[in-house]
Amino acid sequence: MNGLTVYLWLRRIPDEEHNDNRSASIRRGAERVAAELSKVLSEDYNVTIVTFYPYEQYEYKGELICLNYGDYGSKSYFGRAIIVLKRILAVRKLKKDKGIDISISHMPDADLVNVLSHRRERLIGEIHHNPYTETIKGGWHYHLRKAVLRRFDKVVTPSEGAKRAAIDYYNLQKEGIQAIYNPCNIDTASSVQSGSALLEKYGVKDSDLYSYFPHTKEG
Repeated sequence: MNGLTVYLWLRRIPDEEHNDNRSASIRRGAERVAAELSKVLSEDYNVTIVTFYPYEQYEYKGELICLNYGDYGSKSYFGRAIIVLKRILAVRKLKKDKGIDISISHMPDADLVNVLSHRRERLIGEIHHNPYTETIKGGWHYHLRKAVLRRFDKVVTPSEGAKRAAIDYYNLQKEGIQAIYNPCNIDTASSVQSGSALLEKYGVKDSDLYSYFPHTKEG
């Protein structure tokens, strides 16, 4: 099954609604970021989380809507195109019905739907993967991804190294991309092993850490 794709949709919360706390759960790396963001942003926004597959693991705050139109990976190219079209139409309607002000998408397939369903809201996309391995440069996937990223009002990366890699690989404007480190739940961080302990446990050398974003090591 494809990885869960998540949107965070935000609408400023009226003062009288600030005490309405809704919570539940969702999953995995980019999904964990979305879940943690929903907790922070729900203090000032009505948060709607839209997923393309049903799955629950991480705690979040907001309304969860699942647009499950079947297993995308098992479909033919025509079948995939139909699923994408259904997602775009459904997402555009939700944006209109909920009066969305900001739409944040995580992962390439969500980014595509987010951009093609755009109405008047502010668009923010996030790059979670290494840009150098995300697509093959010069192929149609690369050109599509590049075109989508250029449609965002802001692109966010989880580190300065990822930012430099994205600017270099996709030829993005520096003004349109920003590095924001992933949110961390401090209530659970104390129970996680230290970085050095994890590196030792899995036999990872410090020098190996630079291999994730090639050509970005300074000095």
